[in-house]
Amino acid sequence: MSNFSSAAKVSQLIRAGDPVEFVRSGNRKLVLDAANCRPPFDDAMVKKMGLTINVDWGEFAKLLTDAIKQMLSAFTANQYYFAVTIPDAPKEHQSEWEAFITDRINLIMERDIVYYMLQWAKWSSVAKFGVGIETWRYGDRWRSRFCPLQDIRIATDTTLDFENLNWYAQRIPYTVYELFTEVTDKGKNNHWRKEGVAGILRNYKEMNFVDATQNINFDTDREKFSSLIRQNGGFYGSNALPTIPLYHFYFEDDGKNGQRQWFMRVVPEEGVVKGANNEDFLWQSDEPVANSVSELIHCQYGDLSFDDPPTFGGVRGLGDLLYEPCYYSNLTRCRAVQHLHDQFNILLRTIDPQEKARAAIQVFQNLGVLKPGVSIVPEQERHQIKTDLLEFVTAQMKQLASEASSSYTQQADTGTQKEQTAFETRVKAEQVNAMTSGIILKGSRFEDVKNREICRRFCLNANKPELNIGNTDPDIIEFQGRCRKFGIPSQWLDINQWVVRTVTPIGMGNPVIAQAAVEQLQKIAPKLSPEAQNEINHETVLVYSKDPRKARRWAPIGAKPTQSDASREAIGLFATLLVAAPGSVPPPQNNYIDQIEVLLPLLAGKIVLYTNRNNMADAEEAMGLNNVLTYIGQAVQALGQDPAQKERVKKYTDSLAQLGNEVKALAQRGQQHALAEAKLAQTGQNGEAQAKIHNEQVLASHKMTLNEIESRAEQRRKDRESAANQRRLDAAAYAGTEREHFKALAGAHTSRMKAFNEGGEE
Repeated sequence: MSNFSSAAKVSQLIRAGDPVEFVRSGNRKLVLDAANCRPPFDDAMVKKMGLTINVDWGEFAKLLTDAIKQMLSAFTANQYYFAVTIPDAPKEHQSEWEAFITDRINLIMERDIVYYMLQWAKWSSVAKFGVGIETWRYGDRWRSRFCPLQDIRIATDTTLDFENLNWYAQRIPYTVYELFTEVTDKGKNNHWRKEGVAGILRNYKEMNFVDATQNINFDTDREKFSSLIRQNGGFYGSNALPTIPLYHFYFEDDGKNGQRQWFMRVVPEEGVVKGANNEDFLWQSDEPVANSVSELIHCQYGDLSFDDPPTFGGVRGLGDLLYEPCYYSNLTRCRAVQHLHDQFNILLRTIDPQEKARAAIQVFQNLGVLKPGVSIVPEQERHQIKTDLLEFVTAQMKQLASEASSSYTQQADTGTQKEQTAFETRVKAEQVNAMTSGIILKGSRFEDVKNREICRRFCLNANKPELNIGNTDPDIIEFQGRCRKFGIPSQWLDINQWVVRTVTPIGMGNPVIAQAAVEQLQKIAPKLSPEAQNEINHETVLVYSKDPRKARRWAPIGAKPTQSDASREAIGLFATLLVAAPGSVPPPQNNYIDQIEVLLPLLAGKIVLYTNRNNMADAEEAMGLNNVLTYIGQAVQALGQDPAQKERVKKYTDSLAQLGNEVKALAQRGQQHALAEAKLAQTGQNGEAQAKIHNEQVLASHKMTLNEIESRAEQRRKDRESAANQRRLDAAAYAGTEREHFKALAGAHTSRMKAFNEGGEE
């Protein structure tokens, strides 16, 4: 801490960056003025160019608005800001704990309008200047604060990952009320030097009312001063008084445990704060305020520079990239409009001597007469601009600007009058989307770091036995209480157990790309699992409604898969096919898999029903079964157009062929029965003969079925007998092998015993 041991050294270090900051702030002012549509040209430029039109046409603001909308949408228009997973949690609870934690934290963040406005300001800063900054002023609050770029001092060569960052300073403007509240706080972390703050407060003359209160001594009459602040808190916290800018100076140093930690000092802004003593710190403590810089500050980048490695001072955003093209595009428009207005003026040419009075135009009602010596300059002799060149240059400027901002607008007609197809529009949108999508893609990694820090804060003191020990943020207290009530053990409320991933939408925030993407996903959705279809439906509703709340209600991701519309329609269609005339039912249109999966079991069930009844189907029944077969065949044929469904189509085709054979057999037996019935009716035989023939037909049909059953039973008996014979042969062969083996062992043993008895050796 020796390098930052005095307030004077810290103030000197901060002020050393003033010259560079002066240049940067001037560049930011140009971008900001253009974004706010201020007149683009100063008086010197207007006089030099002879301009009478000095208007900002809003092109720069429009392009930045499109970019900001896409960036903001990419990170705030989703169901969640991020998702939490706990890989090591018990498998039986893992998914429900992850879903609960993700839902609860995101719900707290979503309903916090202050946090949304923070994100708005951050991404607006990213689009304009390439950097958006969030900082945490208090260690036990989850919500960060937006820090304007002009209020931060970071060394120029600092890399974007802060690997070589060892100090930074943040300028915080305090109101009188805020500063007094901070100083008089009775918490243990109050390290304000009250005497130094008192010297500052005394020099704000608006506080010295011309009454008895102006005689209050801050050092000895703090109770009276506190009473005054409470009674007039609205006044002291308003814009009626100037703010008191103080620099919070953070630096990295060795802590008591030997680890690198971050410490803080507070100094007044030199030359601005009245009554400040720059020899002493206004706030000082030997206790660290954070273990790493990620607990203090988070920077989001939209860097379009090509420095390697990219540095904080070298960041260039869309605003820098668009400013010059839009500047000259604006100048071109101003001069073009001015030229058009000049064309409204009638130019007269005089040939009179200079000493004579100029000729005038005599006007008679709607007629005008020129005196001799005066003539109108014709159009061909006046200066004319090349309109085709103007249109070409204007179109080029607009194209370059739209590509940079990733917005897509209909281009001016070039005379072709050709309407672009949806595919052509999508291709162009994808081309101009590349740059901003790249910013969002890189930005998601930086958002991971910030979201992890937010989750770490939600886990603070989670292992404390009492709910309110160590925490003052009501949102954190509420979250941890709900987790305990849900049954999540405190050991799993640990950021080291969590994996936090930022959620980015389809299309990276670009609505044209997102709509094209979900259309393609819907086409392949029938091939996917029901869970995947639910998620695709959720994304589709989100893209078209742009409302996460509607998407959660209309197509919740976690909902139990339900029967599709095609499946329900197929059930009703089956009944229609059974009674419809051939060819009267239209061919299937979509969701072939769902329809086939429903119709095949229904057809098989109907075949079993007819078989068990009398083993035949009459003409109408056979026609209905064939209708179903034809419809399913058409669906399978349509599904076969997709090469990815080759195996599924083969399975369906085999099942359909088997069922078709059974339907054919039922129809043949039904036809035979109908012919027999017709024959009996034609011969006029009596009822007994007809009954006899009918019975014979039925018996023949049953006999055919019994013969088939007996044939199958006989075949199964033969198969079993053959298998039993084979097993007997195998057993006999194995027994013979074993006998030979044991016989050999016995012979060897006899030889050894004989040798032993004779006194020999083995």
